[in-house]
Amino acid sequence: MMNANDLATNDLADYVRAIQAFEKCNDSECIAERRVIDNSYLDDDIWIESVETQFRFKNGVVIERLVESDHPVKAKQAESQTLVDDAASNMVCAECWISYEVLTQPKERHITPRTKQFINSCQQAFWLKITAAQSS
Repeated sequence: MMNANDLATNDLADYVRAIQAFEKCNDSECIAERRVIDNSYLDDDIWIESVETQFRFKNGVVIERLVESDHPVKAKQAESQTLVDDAASNMVCAECWISYEVLTQPKERHITPRTKQFINSCQQAFWLKITAAQSS
């Protein structure tokens, strides 16, 4: 697990890895606070999931992650219940939109890139793997 000293970095990928580690074990020495806003809604027969999460790190950095996806609602289900169709649920890496943005950083930090977008979690995982290999 990363500790506060491990985030003496200016690489957005390191912060994304810390966010993922935090979410796996719900404990972190480097993340001070997490704020989640669920903006999901039903649009005709499509459930739009839109979740915005802000992570405040102990070093003063604030990263916002936005994850959006859409799922067809079965016609005979109540509006409050959504079911992902069988094809989408069986996909290895279903389409979703993931973005990260650096909202706040201390003067001594210049995190790059400031924003990063992905079209699915597999693309994000590949980026994290490549950036880890490049920095080692």
